[in-house]
Amino acid sequence: MLDVSPVDLGDFGECQRWVDRAANEFGRIDILWNNASAGVFSTIEAMSPTDWDRSIRNELTLVTKAAWSQRGVNGGLIINTASVAGHGGSVAGIAHSATKWGVRGMTHVMAAEGAPLGIRAISVSPGVIETPGSSKQLSMPGVTEALMERSLIPRLGQPDDIARFVAFLASDGASSLRVPTSG
Repeated sequence: MLDVSPVDLGDFGECQRWVDRAANEFGRIDILWNNASAGVFSTIEAMSPTDWDRSIRNELTLVTKAAWSQRGVNGGLIINTASVAGHGGSVAGIAHSATKWGVRGMTHVMAAEGAPLGIRAISVSPGVIETPGSSKQLSMPGVTEALMERSLIPRLGQPDDIARFVAFLASDGASSLRVPTSG
């Protein structure tokens, strides 16, 4: 069974060792889902340089760089989790919005550079997902209510909502879908 010890996503050496262990255990990497996050939610005024660096360092992941040479059959698939925050901003989300815009840009470059190698790269942009990592932000006065006013569904998203969607994207049924790459 693959070691699931914590990995510092901002440390390329740790990312490379982690990817190499997975490739050694499974023979190759066909699908990479960059879904980890360590965003810090704060207003511009209150955001410390340390919190800014932590968000940038962990949300603009180095795992794809580490896994690029480990691609499997037909080059493989990279799925990056961006966010609706990467399409617009909100109060107390300066670093998170910046990184998720960055994830979208990185995905475009990965798709362009990967296409000749048979690598597909896509991103998904979920809304607010109720996780232990989002609990601090969601407990801030008025945040959940403000988010729900803009939500298209009458509840917070759940991790399984995204996991099921990504599982479909990684399936053979989605491999030939044509989706727009602009925007």
